[in-house]
This record gives sequence, C-alpha cells and structure tokens, in this order.
Amino acid sequence: TAELTDARSKLEQEQREAEESQAAAERALGEATAADIIAERELAEAAAAEKLAADGCLRRRQLKEAAERERAEAEIASRLAAKEQAEADEAQAIADEECREALEARENFLRERAEADEAKQIAEKERQEAMKAEEVAAKERHEADDAKRKWADGLALKAGRGWLGRGPARLLVLAYCSAPAHDGGVGATYVLLRRGPRGASRAG
Repeated sequence: TAELTDARSKLEQEQREAEESQAAAERALGEATAADIIAERELAEAAAAEKLAADGCLRRRQLKEAAERERAEAEIASRLAAKEQAEADEAQAIADEECREALEARENFLRERAEADEAKQIAEKERQEAMKAEEVAAKERHEADDAKRKWADGLALKAGRGWLGRGPARLLVLAYCSAPAHDGGVGATYVLLRRGPRGASRAG
C-alpha cells in the first residue's frame, strides 16, 4: 500500500509536471505565435517602409530626372536666346552700318546738289554776263554800223546833195537834212523851200 501510495504520488507528481510542461509549452507556443505575429507585422511594416522608401526613391529619381530635363531645356533655351541675341546684335550692327551709309549718301547728295546749284548759278551768271556782253557787243556793232553808215551817208550827202546849196537851187532851198528813220532815214532828205509867190513852202 505504501508503494502504491508512493507510486500514485509519483504519478500525480509526473502528471502535474507534465501538465506544467504542457502549460509551459502552450505558453511558449502562444509566445512564439505572438512573436510570429509581431514579426509578421514588423515584416509587413518593414515591407511597407521599404515600399515607401522605394516610392520615395523613385519619386526623388523622377524629380531629379525632371530637374535635369528642365535644366537641359533651360540650357538649350539659354543657348537659343544667346544665339538670337547675337543675331539681333549683328542685325542691329548691319542696320547701323546701312543707316550710316544712308546718311553719308544723303550728305554726299546734298553736297553734290549744293555744288550743282552753285555751278548752275555760276553758269547762269556767266550766261547772263555773256548775254550782256553779247548785247553790248551787238550795241557796239550797231553803233559802229550806224556810225559807218552815217559817215558813208554824210559823204554821199556831201557828194550828192551839195547841189541843193549851189547854183540856181540855192535861190529856192532854205535848208535840207536827212529824214528820220520812219521817213527813210539818212537815205531820204528833208528840204525846206522858200516861200513862193502864193505864200506856201514845201518839203520833199
């Protein structure tokens, strides 16, 4: 009976130890399950964090690429603007040169026109002086011709009209002279006759 009691006590002790071991194993299993859950949650959080990090990295890379594209476009735009500015400066220089040439051409034209006007005035003055000289020469020639003609007419009168003052004619002629131009000039003669018996005088 004592051995049975000892065996029962020992069996109960082993049963209690087994129950305690089972309870410890269940606790350990529960703790392991909880640890697994925590690990899975942490793994999920790590995966989410990694995904967020990857997304952030992708976003940063996209932003960097966009910034690089914008910078490249800005550089291209800057080069184009510099080229356009250079072309505009060249066009302005050409326009300035053309304007300077136009001003020089205008000054040359004005100077040439002034010289032409001056030459024209000189030519007009010379022409007037030549006309005046020609008029003077013509007048002198005319006067010389008149003087020559008068001299010739005087000789002719002396030679051809002298009979009016000589001989019987002098008894009838009081005076004689050359007629005016409208009556024939020096080629004609006015004769003043003495008053006759009828009291009349004639000119012929």
